[in-house]
Amino acid sequence: MITKYAIKTTFGYVVRRGTTPGELAYYYAAVSDAKHFDTAKDATQWLERAAFHNGREGRPYSGSPQIVRVDEKVSQLTYVDAGPVA
Repeated sequence: MITKYAIKTTFGYVVRRGTTPGELAYYYAAVSDAKHFDTAKDATQWLERAAFHNGREGRPYSGSPQIVRVDEKVSQLTYVDAGPVA
């Protein structure tokens, strides 16, 4: 199994998308479609940048975001939620 990290909210998992490299937008998806990070620190930094950008735009996060560990089952190429990061 390969361990990655994702940002989970009460609405689903956060996915990065955007039309410009600096744009941090998000929508909510299933864990298999979520943006995956190599470390919890990378996920935290991404969330901080997105929160700053969205706050500046007047669009605060909702849904209580938390960083969770997800494990990729290599044989099936699917991700499963492994729970919150301590």
